[in-house]
Amino acid sequence: LHCRDPPLMFTEEYQKSLLEQYHLVLDQKRKEYVVGELIWNFADFMTNQCKWPSASAGGPGLAGHPYLNPPNRPVVWEGH
Repeated sequence: LHCRDPPLMFTEEYQKSLLEQYHLVLDQKRKEYVVGELIWNFADFMTNQCKWPSASAGGPGLAGHPYLNPPNRPVVWEGH
């Protein structure tokens, strides 16, 4: 199930791949006019209501890791 190329839609690998491409595009657009980005519930509505190994481990799945420490992307905190 999890070793297809391209990844099967709605798997963690698919979400990770899509988000990596999403980041590449937004990084290019950020130079012109994009100031931030936010992903909201990408495909969680298509998942079963059960504990998967990544969820039971207490950490984010594969798609969550680019947000925790994205390579070559500085974290900029603005505000109060």
